[in-house]
Amino acid sequence: MKITVKNNLIISLLLIFCTLHFSGFEADALSYDYTASIEASFSLMMNCLENPDKPLYSGGIVLNPELNMGLEGWHAFGDAKMQHRELTGNKFIVAQWQESAK
Repeated sequence: MKITVKNNLIISLLLIFCTLHFSGFEADALSYDYTASIEASFSLMMNCLENPDKPLYSGGIVLNPELNMGLEGWHAFGDAKMQHRELTGNKFIVAQWQESAK
């Protein structure tokens, strides 16, 4: 059997398909946080909640939640390096952990 460029392409595509198919695409489901609600958000704008939920992670106020002022108000933990990025109008923070030099 003579191996040609066409056969190589078919074999390569078959290997890629099998790798992707059997690589185990899976999603790790997390439990949903039901403490956030539209009613709570609306009530906070209009008046205080009569019986507010306890704050998660010691509470606090998020500064610059829409990232309009870059990374102002955001802090990295440990040796993480933060970057402010924007892609097709979506602003987000990338945090990368840097291994400490010993």
